[in-house]
Amino acid sequence: MNTKNLDNYIDQLVVDKGFDLGNVDLVKRVKDELYDLVEDAINSEIVNKLSQDKISEFEKLFNNNVSDEVVVSFLKSNIENLDQVIESVLLNFRNIYLDNN
Repeated sequence: MNTKNLDNYIDQLVVDKGFDLGNVDLVKRVKDELYDLVEDAINSEIVNKLSQDKISEFEKLFNNNVSDEVVVSFLKSNIENLDQVIESVLLNFRNIYLDNN
């Protein structure tokens, strides 16, 4: 998922949750927190889907600061149906987030 799509997803979560969009400072804080939480949820599921030897390779990619394209290519070649995995994480996150008061 690219950054623009993730931003749109988070924007929609904020709207769906019913935040006062006029409270710019609050909305910015909420969006920043949501961004971190969503990234953590996606990364956690990705790590769960990788074999132990692939996790080591994945960590090396991050340590070497490779491009996002290289990371996505690696993940797509090592996780079956990566797009569906991410979609499932986002749907579950949305359901949990919107169900909590």
